[in-house]
Amino acid sequence: MESTSTFLITTLWDILKNVLGNRADAALFPKEIESELPPAQRANVTAESDVEPARTFRTFDAINDFVHIVPLVDQPVVHLLIESEPSTFYNLAAFVVESRTTGQWYLFARGRIALEGSGGGKNNLDSLVDQLRSQNTPIAAWAIDHGVLSNFESGIVLWSTVRSSIVPLLAYMSQSSDSWPGIRNRFRELATSAA
Repeated sequence: MESTSTFLITTLWDILKNVLGNRADAALFPKEIESELPPAQRANVTAESDVEPARTFRTFDAINDFVHIVPLVDQPVVHLLIESEPSTFYNLAAFVVESRTTGQWYLFARGRIALEGSGGGKNNLDSLVDQLRSQNTPIAAWAIDHGVLSNFESGIVLWSTVRSSIVPLLAYMSQSSDSWPGIRNRFRELATSAA
């Protein structure tokens, strides 16, 4: 009899602990309660929280697409966009080719050119600058917030919005990166070699 009553008390105690634990979880972690909502309400909550802004344009590859896009742009100017904070070991660069007459623009994503290092990104940028030099295309360089550049590359914000938040590269004052003197020197070298 004693073992039956001990078993019964232990079982009731375990049930009570589970009930109290579940209620404590519900009070402390209300998001998990969404699964207890009716399916129609759960779908609305999920749909509202998972909506991502729609992409409004595509980005291009700096190596494969550049030679096909630039001939289509009347009086192009190239805007190098260098991350204000490095997303990798380096401050990566993207660039925009913009027409000085029509205002049309095309974004070429990060990852293929670099103002730092000595490998493929540097060689790709040298090649790009040689092509631009042969066409007398001016190059401007800017520092840009990493998050703004990410949203731009995702097609969420347009060039007109991004343009209002960039800072001329040579004037940019970084608070946390020691790489900026090297980035500035590399841009100066490119600018003088293109002249």
